[in-house]
Amino acid sequence: MSIIKYRRDLHQIPEIGFKEYKTHDYIINILKNLNCIIHEVEPTGIVAYFNFNKKTTIAFRSDMDALYIKENNENTYISNHDNLMHACGHDGHMAALLEFATYLNNNPTNNNIVLIFQPAEESILGANTIINSGLLEKYNVSSVFGFHIWPKLEKGKIFTKAGPIMAKASELTIEVFGKSVHVANSQQGIDSLKIANELLMNVYNYEENLNKDMVRLLKFGKMESGTIRNIISSYTKIEGTQRCYDNKVFDKMKNDIRKIANNIENKYGATIKISYGVASNPVINDSKLLEMLELDVELLNEPVLQAEDFGNYTAIYPSIFFFLGVGNTPALHTENFDFDDSDLNKIVELYKIISNKRILL
Repeated sequence: MSIIKYRRDLHQIPEIGFKEYKTHDYIINILKNLNCIIHEVEPTGIVAYFNFNKKTTIAFRSDMDALYIKENNENTYISNHDNLMHACGHDGHMAALLEFATYLNNNPTNNNIVLIFQPAEESILGANTIINSGLLEKYNVSSVFGFHIWPKLEKGKIFTKAGPIMAKASELTIEVFGKSVHVANSQQGIDSLKIANELLMNVYNYEENLNKDMVRLLKFGKMESGTIRNIISSYTKIEGTQRCYDNKVFDKMKNDIRKIANNIENKYGATIKISYGVASNPVINDSKLLEMLELDVELLNEPVLQAEDFGNYTAIYPSIFFFLGVGNTPALHTENFDFDDSDLNKIVELYKIISNKRILL
């Protein structure tokens, strides 16, 4: 089988996070014919260990899940699952790792190798199932490597950078609870819509005046409020996202937003609830590891503000995350995303090089 067949087979069976059952079985059916120890991590994760009797063990990770998107392509390998699609390239990530696995089966390297097939990256929950399994500790993994397909970067080229490369991101929801009355009696109510707008402008003003060295993103894209035009709204909800490259910056912003909300609560007598979704750590590439490897790759000028739960590995292990440029394709997470799957061989060749380096940290 070839890397292109792997990718196209997997593209046809996209599944949502923690329900990648067909994907799991497909991967197992290939790995079971290779000289590796296979561990299944509930509910759908897989860890494969290639023992070459070396002192060091390094890991390579791919993600497995797809998205709730109805595919709009005319290729021969379009999704067979209604309203599900590999619109983020995870089919390519898995295909590259499976091709690398077949290489490892016949080619001992200078490190023992762990291959991670991880569920539920999109929900930022899957990485922790692998980490909490204890398998990376069991095999004394010293470093972790991964990649993501990336549109608009030069086709067939591999990119990375030392330090931050992807952001920590969390959904942010602010709920304002007021008191509903007829507009003719507005002085007797608590106008949650007015309060929410004031809060929003105060939060934006705060963010815009932060030190420019604190690279971050704080934006709101949705507001819901009220029932009818002549009734003061008793409830308003604002939904947004908060992103940055430093956990300390993230926590500072979180605390400062709460203080802003407290001041407005006291001013109007409203109740303001602020809640954050599950957040991965920022993806931080290890500078010493990257320098030691001396890889022939392109260097990014700056990190991106998209998030990836690979950051949960980089928070524990010296790690490197790469981008594989796929050129002028549709954007990720769109109904017509596709890419030239022959470019995946570039990553396999890079992984071969890394696996044969003497990694001493």
